[in-house]
Amino acid sequence: MKTKFQYNILLILVLIFNTTTVLAFPKKKIPVNLYEKYSDCVSIINCQNYYRVILDFTKCSNHHIVGYIYGKKILKAVPDFEEILDSYMNNIIEGNKLIYKVMLVRSRNIRAKVNPIYLAEIKGIAEAFNHKANRIGDKKITSDELIALNLIPDIARLTQCSAFAAYDGKTQDHKMLVGRNLDWPCGNNYELAKIQAVITFKYPKYTITSIGILSYQGAISMFNNNGVFAAILDSPNLYKYSSLKKYSYPFDLRTALEKNTKAQSTAEYMLAKNRKYSVGHLILIADKNIAGIVENNTKKLRNKDTRVFRTNESDLHDGMEWSNKDTIACVNCFASSNNQDNRKNYLTSYNILINRKKHLIDDNSKRWVNLNNLLNKSNTILDIKDIENILSYYHDNKPNYSASGDIYNKFTFQSIVFCPNDLSLKVFFHPKDNDIPLKPIFENININ
Repeated sequence: MKTKFQYNILLILVLIFNTTTVLAFPKKKIPVNLYEKYSDCVSIINCQNYYRVILDFTKCSNHHIVGYIYGKKILKAVPDFEEILDSYMNNIIEGNKLIYKVMLVRSRNIRAKVNPIYLAEIKGIAEAFNHKANRIGDKKITSDELIALNLIPDIARLTQCSAFAAYDGKTQDHKMLVGRNLDWPCGNNYELAKIQAVITFKYPKYTITSIGILSYQGAISMFNNNGVFAAILDSPNLYKYSSLKKYSYPFDLRTALEKNTKAQSTAEYMLAKNRKYSVGHLILIADKNIAGIVENNTKKLRNKDTRVFRTNESDLHDGMEWSNKDTIACVNCFASSNNQDNRKNYLTSYNILINRKKHLIDDNSKRWVNLNNLLNKSNTILDIKDIENILSYYHDNKPNYSASGDIYNKFTFQSIVFCPNDLSLKVFFHPKDNDIPLKPIFENININ
């Protein structure tokens, strides 16, 4: 039986090929002796529910070499890693080779705008796997396939996820507290759940930490040592998709967190009009003092600014009530009155005759209302446990789809609580071999 996720991926991967941009990679392979010389620049520890990874660029500044060592150590930690990723990719496209080719074409377009050192990392990882031919279902992963998987947020869509922040008079000691649910199906056989990771990129003058999966080098949920936290969410519109000359927003976000020490400047980097993106999206960004939502629409609307940093002071669309001081939240829609009202999310499919059909797949209103009510009911000062409880909310006897209003829902893959003031981090990880439990269990993560 097809899952709702599979239908959505099939719908959004419209079978129209774009012009391909081919990107050159370093031609020289990593000599064996360099692996031995720089082996300690990568560490992977199996923490049962996730892998704790450190990529130490103070010990080796060459991103290609670090990527290669990382790939080798991934295979040692997870011998069937390639089979897991290949199975996941095959799962989301249902073995459709045409869609597979579209994914590769789109990723080739977008990777032309990705920072070359990030691509060198991915190239290095794939070089450790040492496969050339792109074939879906072969239990192998090539550099093209690994890049496509790293660019999934830019080439495919799923309209779920939620995030919020509380601060000042709403929290103990006026500390900033951030809650974030990443909702993304992990595969028919829980493939992604088996390779979850907390990854620290250690540089001479700063560090960034990602909560994601092994070999994913962009930012899904990420923070830096200055306490700037960022989490991405999808926010679709009805405009035609194009990957030509587009940037990758999760990889740009990694750059933003590497370059900036404040939430405001991080947001400004992501709002720069010279970088065009293939998909509409949101980014919750918070530091010790402020929190807001980057709303990046892919199209301009008449007399409206469709790329804005929404704060608690911003005007909202009619009917989007927010009655909580010192808090801000987002679901998968633009809430600023200066942006598009896309509370009802549609995906557009094309049949063989190119007849256009709109499919309503989500209405974000219920989750928005529930977040507002949950925070409003918490009249006492919020602490970390309160944030966990809000992230764990569902209204029936078990988690359902997000359209039902459940914050914790069928597709919740990771749930995160973060405090920028002291860099404390708690994460719920999807079980490796089962559906999510009725109550998520949050683990304390030591990032030092």
